This record gives sequence, C-alpha cells and structure tokens, in this order.
Amino acid sequence: MASRTGSRPSGSDGSDFDHRERVADHYKISAELKPKMKICMILNLIVAVKIAALDGALHLNLLPPPIDSIKSQPWHYIIICSFLSSIVGLSSLSKSNAALLNVYKTGTLLFCLGGTVFGMITHYKELQLYLETGKGLLIFGVPFIVMQYVGLSIYFVFTLLNYHYASKLSDSWHLKTKRK
Repeated sequence: MASRTGSRPSGSDGSDFDHRERVADHYKISAELKPKMKICMILNLIVAVKIAALDGALHLNLLPPPIDSIKSQPWHYIIICSFLSSIVGLSSLSKSNAALLNVYKTGTLLFCLGGTVFGMITHYKELQLYLETGKGLLIFGVPFIVMQYVGLSIYFVFTLLNYHYASKLSDSWHLKTKRK
C-alpha cells in the first residue's frame, strides 16, 4: 500500500498507476451520452411546446391570413404527447434509471417517430399534387407543404439520432447492473 505523504519505492516516479486505475467503460459511455441525451430531450420538449402553441393559436384564430388556412392535424397531437416521454427521460438521467429510460425510448418510438411518419403519410398526396401542378399554399413565397416535409424530415432524423443515443445509454446502464 502506498501512503500519500510517505516515501515512494525507489525507481518509481509515480507514473506506474496506469495498470491499476481505470474507469469502467460503461461509466465513460454514460458520462459522454448523458449531456447529449439531455440536449435531445430538451429539444424534443421545445418541438412539442411549439406544436402545442401553433395548435392553440390555430384554435383561437390568432394567426395572420395566409397561415390561418392551416388546420390542426392529428399527428400534431401525437407529437405533443412526446412531451410526457421527454419529461420521463429527463428524470431518468439524474439517477441513471434504466427502466425510466426504456419508457422514454418507447415513447420516442410511438410519439416522435410515429407522429412524424403519420404526418408524412397524411400529407403525401398534397406533396404529390404540388410537385405535379406547382400549386399550393405559399407562406412567405415558399410552398407550405415543402416546408412541412423538410421540417418533418429533420425531425425524423433527429428522432432516430435521439433513439440511438438512448439505446446506447440504456445498454451501458444495463451493463452496470449485470456486473453487480
């Protein structure tokens, strides 16, 4: 045993600890992914709140004329439900609770990915009509359906990345519990 204040063995400069002191890989993965997951969950909360605000403004007729012709869609409500899974996910990070993280992963698949795919399928014919005729609702000179598909595509990729991070983090937490 080495003492902190005592003498060192001769021939040792103190750099011979590499073989003894190592941080387990699952702790490294957890420390690396928790901040990324927190950012993803907060961004998901922001998306859900923005869609809820848009739907609220649509129901109250608070939007200006070109935008007021947009209607609330069922897939909006599905994505708004992802708010709850993000809250559960954020609470899982502080205690490294794998069960809550798995609830978050399921919610991400159902509400985020499901809502996005449902939105893309719902508006496919509208996109197809715009591509064939060039006619559609313009907002600030840009076709609304194109803006909507670009937004849904970005959200789709973001959700896949989010699910990937959550899966890696969940796997690292399960490794920790298996070793105990």
